[in-house]
Amino acid sequence: DDRHTLSLIQVPVLSISGSLDRLVSHRNVADLRALGNRIDNVILDAPHLVLQRQPAPAARTIVEFLRRKLILEQ
Repeated sequence: DDRHTLSLIQVPVLSISGSLDRLVSHRNVADLRALGNRIDNVILDAPHLVLQRQPAPAARTIVEFLRRKLILEQ
């Protein structure tokens, strides 16, 4: 368990989770809140393996995140 190191992360983080995921608890997102405003959490209508189950929405989410972060950092 290395949750205490989350606050040391200095880069933007994107978390994509599935609303129907039975393997990874939604409470895990609360642990990521230790990152403060560096964390973007997106919940897609999907079970576990979100990228495989909802590839197009996941890809759009990733591209939007990268565009926002790259534009903000320039």
